[in-house]
Amino acid sequence: MSSLTEQSLLSASGRPLPRNWLAILVLVFVSQTISIITSYAAGFAMVWYITATTGSAFWLSLSTLLSMLPAGLVSPFGGIIADRFNRKWLMVWADGGVGLVSLICTLISFIWAPSIALILIIGFFRSLGQGFHTPAAQAITPLLVPDRQLVRANSFLQTVFSTAGIISPALGILLLTATNLSFCFLLDAAGALLAVLVLLFVKVPTVHDFSADHQHVGHNLLAGWRVIQSDKSLLYLVLLAVLIMILDSPISALFPLMTAQHFAGDGYMAALSESVWGALMLVGSLVMLAWGGGRRLALLIVVSSAASGLAIFLCGLLAPDQFPLFLVLCGLGAFFSAFYFGPLYTLIQRRTPVEKLGRVNGLMASASLLVSPLGLIISGLLADRTGVALFFVICGLALTLLPVLAYWTKPLRALDRPAPPVEQLAESSDQPPDAG
Repeated sequence: MSSLTEQSLLSASGRPLPRNWLAILVLVFVSQTISIITSYAAGFAMVWYITATTGSAFWLSLSTLLSMLPAGLVSPFGGIIADRFNRKWLMVWADGGVGLVSLICTLISFIWAPSIALILIIGFFRSLGQGFHTPAAQAITPLLVPDRQLVRANSFLQTVFSTAGIISPALGILLLTATNLSFCFLLDAAGALLAVLVLLFVKVPTVHDFSADHQHVGHNLLAGWRVIQSDKSLLYLVLLAVLIMILDSPISALFPLMTAQHFAGDGYMAALSESVWGALMLVGSLVMLAWGGGRRLALLIVVSSAASGLAIFLCGLLAPDQFPLFLVLCGLGAFFSAFYFGPLYTLIQRRTPVEKLGRVNGLMASASLLVSPLGLIISGLLADRTGVALFFVICGLALTLLPVLAYWTKPLRALDRPAPPVEQLAESSDQPPDAG
């Protein structure tokens, strides 16, 4: 990691970097990390509160839907705003809005007992904030780091989510049992406030697509899709990522059912498998962060997803008395999957003009949030008919073969060949970039 301290003149987007770029990056990433952890902790506490209070699958499903659907619908429009206005201030308003809603819910729950309706409302507004925040946050990364550190920066975000997946459930439950749900809302508000304060006091570069200023919203949305469509390699990469999302989302949801039904496990065994997955995901993310990914990022994506799929496939072949081996395979699958997200978003960022990156990120975020429910519906229908173990075999085999077959196509392999730099500014974007 010592190479991170080297000075660089240009960011990954081809723009000048300030001499203190590393300090800015650390401040922004650390504050966002704390905000993500507190948000995840509050979210887990709310899910557990609904579980303990109602014991209803309907209310749990509704809360999950409200935490995903608004962000999935709003993210493309969040991408438009990120490309037309200051990205830092969009993150400030999104974080600040979520923090304000959490603070209001804190005050309400101190006066009256927390209700399911209140939890659903805060889940809805948190999801809306995510829909505006995510495209902007992902679009500023190439403006903050030199190109040689772009994979590490994206991998660090994966490390953050892995860490949050381990810490947040315990933190949320601890706070919920030691105090009450009101303090969980307050924790969420405090994390958002920290993120806002850091963003207010650091100078974060941004860009403005002036060609989009007078375009209709529909044309702005199409502009993001045209960027993907016009680059065949990028199109193949995005389609592969969407198909992997559809196959991967049900596996995550069915892990507890696999433990309970196939291995006749209890809650402790289910929690142990989730912890092993999160811990090895974190280890893989740290390895990726230190290594940097090398030059053949498309091949790394293929190997990562195929190896993780093979582990899932082997899980489905295990006998009911082989739970320890199931934990080993869970760990291997998690470790290899950690090498997927950093290279994926790095290639998307490198192939996309930076002034249109918000819209492309918005479309990717929307696809991720909207295809996950589709995957869950498919898994529910198939797993009930085939049995959860056989579903792991089928889905794992598909996850193994799909990326390998995709890499045989020329457009996907072309991602690993040197290419001329992408034009970073539209022809009409001849003004200097804004700074926040």
